[in-house]
Amino acid sequence: MGGHAAGEIASATVAIRLASMLDATEGRIPGEERLRELVAIANSDLALRVRMDPALSGMATTLVGVFSDGERITVAHTGDSRAYRLRDGGLAQITEDDSLVRELLATGAIREGDIASHPLRSVVTHVLGGDAGTRPRCTSCPSRRAAATAGC
Repeated sequence: MGGHAAGEIASATVAIRLASMLDATEGRIPGEERLRELVAIANSDLALRVRMDPALSGMATTLVGVFSDGERITVAHTGDSRAYRLRDGGLAQITEDDSLVRELLATGAIREGDIASHPLRSVVTHVLGGDAGTRPRCTSCPSRRAAATAGC
């Protein structure tokens, strides 16, 4: 996370842990709940790193990852990093930012046009930072070969 303590270490820690677990499963993730478990394990690595080196306290990272079990594609997301789908030459955002301005928009406190200039537009509300309660949102759709019939 830009400007925060050891953000590059947090993102590398999560990426390395997820990559090692994916390697063990030949890159396949069997379902959203198992994916959430794997992200929770990677997130717990952050807490361990801070316990081992208190200078890393406060480090965190956003996550957007695309995973597949061969039949379905699942996007795991937390923070304000985004995933987009490219189809027929057009991009569609498929994740929503975990941000204060998005929450304010959802409650009607601000309008869409206010987001770009809002003084709190960079406040992220959910990240991976070692907190055991953090769970990514997951969005699934059929793999490309099945997506044409499912409309995903």
